[in-house]
Amino acid sequence: TTTTTATTAAAKTSATKVKSQEPTKTKVASKKKIEVEIPPPELVPEPGTPTAAVKVTTMSDKDEERAISQIAKLHQKYGVGKMDPAAILAMFFTCESVLDLRFEAKVHLADNQPVRNFVENLWQRKQKSG
Repeated sequence: TTTTTATTAAAKTSATKVKSQEPTKTKVASKKKIEVEIPPPELVPEPGTPTAAVKVTTMSDKDEERAISQIAKLHQKYGVGKMDPAAILAMFFTCESVLDLRFEAKVHLADNQPVRNFVENLWQRKQKSG
């Protein structure tokens, strides 16, 4: 154990001795094996590649395609990283309130007026589709 001298901002003239502590080691009670089946690399699509068409919302096919296209444009312009626009739309459709949807859009796209306009439009279409 080592002893160091630390000075606080409130009392710059007085010094306090602080003992450093060694990291605590944790013990594992049991070691369970978890088996995970990983598909071969040729079956895993690259990030950003289009996947098979899957219905992700209750909107009409035309509205869903339009929303995915808009998300792709917004994500390309403002988003960070690579994520499938259909996955983002599916995530948006799990939101139970417009506030949740706005938050998710800020996280996955951006916090700006074009994204806010898209969110308001999507929320209205989601409410109409049931």
